[in-house]
Amino acid sequence: MRILTLIYLLIVFDFTYPFCIRYFGLPKIGSMYVNSIVIGLLFLSWLKYPVKIHQKNNHYFVLKKYKKLFFFLFGWILTSSLFNDNHWFVIVKSIIEHYLPYIALFLIITRIKLSEKEDIKLIKLCYFLIILQIPVVLLQYFIGGYTNPDSMSGTIGSGLLGGTGINGVLGTFLFSVCLSRIMLTKITPSYLILGLLAFVPAIFGGSKFGVILIGVVVIVLLFSLAWIKGELNLRKISRYAVILFMFAVFIIGLFFIVIPEQRFAEFLNFQLLLDPKAVLAYDTDPGSRRILGYVILAKFIFKNWTDFLLGLGPGAMFFSKEFGAQANKNYETFFPLGAPDSIGFILTIGTIGLILVIISFMYGIVWVKDYLHIETCFFMRVTGYAFIPITVACLMSITYTLVWSSQAGLTYWVLTGVLVNRFGELVNNKESVNLLKLEGT
Repeated sequence: MRILTLIYLLIVFDFTYPFCIRYFGLPKIGSMYVNSIVIGLLFLSWLKYPVKIHQKNNHYFVLKKYKKLFFFLFGWILTSSLFNDNHWFVIVKSIIEHYLPYIALFLIITRIKLSEKEDIKLIKLCYFLIILQIPVVLLQYFIGGYTNPDSMSGTIGSGLLGGTGINGVLGTFLFSVCLSRIMLTKITPSYLILGLLAFVPAIFGGSKFGVILIGVVVIVLLFSLAWIKGELNLRKISRYAVILFMFAVFIIGLFFIVIPEQRFAEFLNFQLLLDPKAVLAYDTDPGSRRILGYVILAKFIFKNWTDFLLGLGPGAMFFSKEFGAQANKNYETFFPLGAPDSIGFILTIGTIGLILVIISFMYGIVWVKDYLHIETCFFMRVTGYAFIPITVACLMSITYTLVWSSQAGLTYWVLTGVLVNRFGELVNNKESVNLLKLEGT
């Protein structure tokens, strides 16, 4: 079986199996086992594709820069682990479960040779699975009759709670592509409707941050068009103003007509934007603590500045009876339902580790401009423009929910791997053409 086929199966499994656990009673498979398969595929790709071929097809500096960033990140994880005397089993378990799997998927994709059709097919598979969240969330809301909006988590939540924030981020990814397509061509009914439906997981699933991100996407995409090629003019700005007005009407209609206010009163509680005490009172929910979590780290978990810079090592979030002597038991007490990525990174690999993660995301904005200047496939150009707001959404979302180690992280690194792979192929082709021209002269 081809490696690419296994990648397809893994992506579909990661999105849909939690749904099967909830509704069909299938046994829960530990993430360590699934992620071990991904890492196994990485080793298989190293064996199947020799280094010389890999360098020939993907020699462009972007991939090298990503590898350096990953090297520094994992070097820092190891440094934090050794400093905190984490057991080797805890270190390996945390890296396999949390830090490495989607980076490994990125490295696999950039290593294997993909045709343009395979690039497009891989991207479309991810977006098909994101679109699948829309009917599932609607069924959960209107037919399932869930009393808590956080229960509407599409196909990605294995329990009764969780997954809504991730769903909101995934909706942002879909909205970015639809809006990119509209801005680069014209308003078409299909993409306009699909862009409107991208709100569904965030609104019906109860992800307020997902609604905020959609507004951010519009601003970032407008900036991207002006930054990359100066493709803004009065006519296009007027067109986008109409689009924004339609989206605003759509959201207001959902808030005040379709959705009962008593179930989504928090959406209309503007005090959360104005009163810090109200924010902390709301944030005491064990499933949230996105702001209070930093206070908890400073007051109850970290003992000094060393902890703040280095973190407590991966063992702080992976306590076990056998190997958890050095693990921080307070984490499970204060964050029984987990914590946003930013808090998790600061807890385990410190502020420096968090900065390395942020740089890994930000680098995506740096090289995509050069990529778009040489891309000839229209679908890939749409994806490339959408990649910039998607990256910004990921950067903002690490303070809100699990992005690095969730379906959102999977989608982001698959998308990054495809674009980097495509970038290297375009550069190679361009250099080959230039070489032929020189030889002809």
